[in-house]
This record gives sequence, structure tokens and C-alpha cells, in this order.
Amino acid sequence: MNTDKLIPASFARKITPFVMKDVMCDAHGREYTIKSQSQLDDFNGKHKSDGYFFVVSFADRPNTGKQPVGDDVVVDTSWNDGLANNEGDSKASEYTWVSRSGLVSWKPNHAAMLAQYLDSKCPADDFMEAVEVGVEVKPIYTQAMCDAGELPPVGSDFIDEDGDVNLSVAHYKGDVIGMCADSPFTTLAKDCKPIRTNADKLRDAILVIIDKHVGFSLLEANSDLSAELLASDKFTITLNEPTSE
Repeated sequence: MNTDKLIPASFARKITPFVMKDVMCDAHGREYTIKSQSQLDDFNGKHKSDGYFFVVSFADRPNTGKQPVGDDVVVDTSWNDGLANNEGDSKASEYTWVSRSGLVSWKPNHAAMLAQYLDSKCPADDFMEAVEVGVEVKPIYTQAMCDAGELPPVGSDFIDEDGDVNLSVAHYKGDVIGMCADSPFTTLAKDCKPIRTNADKLRDAILVIIDKHVGFSLLEANSDLSAELLASDKFTITLNEPTSE
């Protein structure tokens, strides 16, 4: 499941409490309809796996006679004459919430809340500024991070134990939830590897040649020699593509 189009439970809960029949899902795409009080209490409390659960859809909430959310929250509404407004173009402050108004039920507009969440992650002005100055917006999982035992940052690419490229979408219990070909997979932390850059491939290719003639017993010295060759200003060594991995 593509969680880029879903709202994290932790974000939605700050705007409105969850109610019975709200539909949630985990990063594996498994859906959960809230049906019990214990489930409701769990999702309305600080859930131990907040980064792992998302809102699929909101259930209708009865009108209690008082405005239920902030003025700027976009809501869908149903009325006692059978009409409904699900266009996502009306804010809570635009309605009269007293019981006699005829407004029977409401729910947050999912698309509008998703847009609000995405804006909170990367405001448009900041994003455009980053693009204009050439700043890398997408996080990168580096070899140094891997060596330090760090998990691939959410939003970065990594290689799993099968050699496939995954997109890190969440961390759960010390492991990584990754997306590959639009399907979620859990990858153990120890099996996450960074994407090899052309510089990595070039360094490895040089080491293979050096090791073939000098031997693996001098691996550290060979690595130093490889670095010195690459840093030399007397010649340039380039990588031919494609190369064997």
C-alpha cells in the first residue's frame, strides 16, 4: 500500500479524536476498523507504533451542537434533508453547529487533511527554495550511517537482503518498513545496505585489480593505494558503465 496517500494516525489525532468505524491500516496494508472500546482507547492514546499506522477513512461523527474541530479544518457534512457536502471546500467555521440547524453528522475531509499533513512536512515555500538552490530534498542512506548501525532515514532508498531497492517508509521495533514495487516489506536492520554510488563502484573496481596483483593480505594498504590513485592530479580514473556488481 502506498502510504504517501495516507495520514499518519499521530497527525490525525491532533485534529480530532478517533471514533468507532474509523478505518486504519498498518504499513503492510492490513486494514483495521475500530470496533471496540479498547481499540478506540489505544488509537486515541499515544500509540506505541504511531509511525506504523495510518488513516484510510473517517467514519461519520454525530453533530453534538458544538463545533467539534478548529475553524480551518475542512469537513464533510450530512443533513437531515438527505443532502451531503463531500466536496472538500468548506471549513468548520462556515457552518452553524446548533442542533436545530439540520446538520446531522460530519467527518474530516480526508484529502484536505492529507494536504495539510504534506504541507506540514515540507512547506511549499521551503520546498521551492530548496529546489532553486539545488539542495537535495530526498534523504540519503550512506555507508557511514550503515557502519554506525543507523536505520535508513524515512524517505531514503536502501538495498534489502535480496539485493532489491526499497524506499524506507517507517521504522518499527528497530527494523525498517520498506516499499518495493508498491508492496510493503519488513527488513531487519542488519540486512539494510546503502545504495552503492559510482564512487563506491570505482573504488571497489580498483581494489579488485590491486588485490589481484598484490594479494588480500595487504587489504588496508591496498585501500590506501586505491584512495591515493583516485586523489592523484596526474591522471583521472573513470568508471565505465555498465559495470558488474
